[in-house]
Amino acid sequence: MEGTTVIFFITVLLALFIRFIFVLESLKIKRSHQKIVKEYALHLNTHHLKAKKRIAKLTVYDFQKYNLNDALNIQNFE
Repeated sequence: MEGTTVIFFITVLLALFIRFIFVLESLKIKRSHQKIVKEYALHLNTHHLKAKKRIAKLTVYDFQKYNLNDALNIQNFE
């Protein structure tokens, strides 16, 4: 009886240890995913700021030439 109880507890401890390892791996993957998302958001923000600077440099002539009456038509300029 005592031998089976010891084997049962060893099995339970092994299962908990394996579960703990999987949880740590999943947290590591989640952290790396968040880092990638942050870098991509920073890239998009930088691109947005560059686009705003380009739009700010436009003259009245550019608006007439490219017919940029609203922000949606700015794609014609790029």
